Amino acid sequence: MKNHSKPPKANIPPAPRASGVPESLLREGLPKNTDAERCVIGAILQENSYLAAVANLLTPEDFWLGQHQVIFRCILEMEVTRQAIDPLTLPDELKRRGELEAAGGIAYVSAITDGVPRVINAPHYAGIVKECSQLRGIIHLTDSAQQMAIRRERVSDVHVKVTEGLAGILESALTGQGAVHVADIAKETLPRIELAASGGKIAGTPTGFSWLDATLAGWVGGEYSVLAARPSQGKSALAIKFLLQQGLRKNAAHMFSLEMGRQSVLLRMACLMARVDSHKLRTGRISGEELRELTEALSKIADMPIWVDDQPGLRATEIRRRAIAHARRHETKLVVVDYLQLARAQGKDLYEQVTAVSKEMQAVARDLGEASGGHLLALAQLNRLADKRRPRLTDLRDSGSIEQDADTVMFIYTEQNEKEAGRIEELEDDETRGQKKPFNKILDIAKQRNGPTEFRSFLFVPRWMDFVDEKDLAEEMPEGYRVRADEDWLETPGEAA
Repeated sequence: MKNHSKPPKANIPPAPRASGVPESLLREGLPKNTDAERCVIGAILQENSYLAAVANLLTPEDFWLGQHQVIFRCILEMEVTRQAIDPLTLPDELKRRGELEAAGGIAYVSAITDGVPRVINAPHYAGIVKECSQLRGIIHLTDSAQQMAIRRERVSDVHVKVTEGLAGILESALTGQGAVHVADIAKETLPRIELAASGGKIAGTPTGFSWLDATLAGWVGGEYSVLAARPSQGKSALAIKFLLQQGLRKNAAHMFSLEMGRQSVLLRMACLMARVDSHKLRTGRISGEELRELTEALSKIADMPIWVDDQPGLRATEIRRRAIAHARRHETKLVVVDYLQLARAQGKDLYEQVTAVSKEMQAVARDLGEASGGHLLALAQLNRLADKRRPRLTDLRDSGSIEQDADTVMFIYTEQNEKEAGRIEELEDDETRGQKKPFNKILDIAKQRNGPTEFRSFLFVPRWMDFVDEKDLAEEMPEGYRVRADEDWLETPGEAA
């Protein structure tokens, strides 16, 4: 019969407690579960096949007891050198390394397998150990922040300490499972293949534009896209339309607006839906009918699962934390960051900071894929060279990392011949004087890791900041808003150069 008694008590004191923690914690102790720690080690010694899963979740420092840290570190190193790991070989290796006493002594190590309820529960025991470790990390972090506040350090420095510390703890909770056998990957991948063969369904969430869906396969979960342009070319407008398209489909969408306030974002959405001139709204010249249409549009938007976070100057790590927490609660399918170069990160200069932000956005995308099957769309600025010619990947401002990290890079620009020929005309009636007539903009897929690079012309309507693909029109456009008859270069899917 299995002996469920606990091993002899070790003579090694537990890991030291944090100084400065509340008196109640000093009495009750920091979060820990030494039984779970012992069960993790005991299960590995009985069945080595569980070591891979445990090692991808835990580090030696996650254990509370010092002797358990010594034992687990030794087990990891024995695995690297391909030694047998069992209740007999472990004490010998610890003795050879001069760490047997630090591990609790021969009696403790030899009996550590006693009392393990079920070996198959090793990953569950590891999860308990990890959670306790994270809770201790939070306590140490808040204690450190408290000491900084007592020393009257700058609030911004305390905020960075807490934000980045919590992001690090969250990242440790999102640790991947390591190497996975191709047979298991095949099981995960088969549904995606079957979906593609089930009548033309795309792998991702529909974007709202049939050409983009055909070219990108929609917003594919876990991927990172960049939409870049020079200022005032319409990248925020297109991103807002993408958000509305998700809202209309009842898919949760989340926007980090680092440039515009949330009310400005909502007014743009309302003008787009109501087809009301945004300039007339800003100047207080809307009619009673337009007011009714705007109110109706706001009512529809209010029922959509769209969230806007307009806190300026967010650090990239905080964006990651907020996006993933939100995705877990609401099953977010699209996250938009407007725009990438306004997010903050550590670095000695702007180049290093933007590079760090882009790396963090890449991590956000992967975490989103795991949390909710969501996609990350980050907007970005192009440098001035893009004013003089067709944009290139090298025009992405302040960092060469963006083009490397992103799965997809798209540009918005106005064709140079349209600018030079003066074909962007202004409306002439009294109400809309000074507003530009609809004209064509190019949406250029300059990089796609998993597909072709193509471009397409879209009609841009400045009055309500809308992008329209004539092939997608489900209803007739308002009077006067037609693609010019002399334009015969609009491509259909598959024909773009």
